Amino acid sequence: MKLLNLILYSETNPEYVEMKQILESYLNKVNNLQYYFYCYNEELDEEYKIIHNTIYIKGKETFIPGILEKTIKVFEICNKLDLEYDYIVRSNISTVINYPSLQEYLLINTFNRYDYIGNILVTRHSNKNYKYYKDINNYDITEKGSNIMDNIHNSKYNQNILHMITNNRVHNRLPVNIPYHSTNKSNYEIKFVFGMCMILSKKLIQFLINKKDKLDYTIIDDIAIGIFCKNNNIDFHNIQNIIENADKFYYSKLIFRNKSENRQEDITRMKLITNSLIDNLSIQNML
Repeated sequence: MKLLNLILYSETNPEYVEMKQILESYLNKVNNLQYYFYCYNEELDEEYKIIHNTIYIKGKETFIPGILEKTIKVFEICNKLDLEYDYIVRSNISTVINYPSLQEYLLINTFNRYDYIGNILVTRHSNKNYKYYKDINNYDITEKGSNIMDNIHNSKYNQNILHMITNNRVHNRLPVNIPYHSTNKSNYEIKFVFGMCMILSKKLIQFLINKKDKLDYTIIDDIAIGIFCKNNNIDFHNIQNIIENADKFYYSKLIFRNKSENRQEDITRMKLITNSLIDNLSIQNML
């Protein structure tokens, strides 16, 4: 199986540059994997330029619509370059992926059966200012108005989602209007693969490119792609085997998300995880 990892990146933050170096040290050692970082560059004369393992795209960094726009553009660039892949893995700069295990997982569980893969989340809206954010692995957060309700499961993961909600990092993702038909107009649901690691088949990549004008560029990329897949009856496949802000390496985990208020702590965790993965790869190569 051939994977192409496209890593959402920006050179506006020196911590991102350090994270990039950490990922490079690991990804260079993974078999059957191509990878590129991608970001905007306002000073380019051409539409894009590839320097080493980074694709620079002419444009200005923005959250909305910039992330979605440059993601679709990098898909188009990869097709122009005629890169060979079965799946594109679109990940964030602070996400570490256990690629040997992910390659095996995809081959066994999803290959040629699913086009849209990753950790599935759900958002829910109603006309009563009742907002609901749910990880389908039974992590629930509910908010009504400005009051956080007390039905939060006792988990470190949920506390991070709670932090996301109270800082409007989740609600800013949500669309203003109902994006697709719902039998109950006062309450609707959006299912999407979390943007930290979206795994998209070559067929879906081409479909997104062909229908890019049907994407909603007024909301964040992962939800916009989720709505697009919902509207076009694209099958989802949920990966539950993830961990967030892990203080040690777990061989059984596929995806390690590193996102906290302290980015230096995230960098420390990324070093720990990638060093463990590199050691594991070295052992496998010796066998």
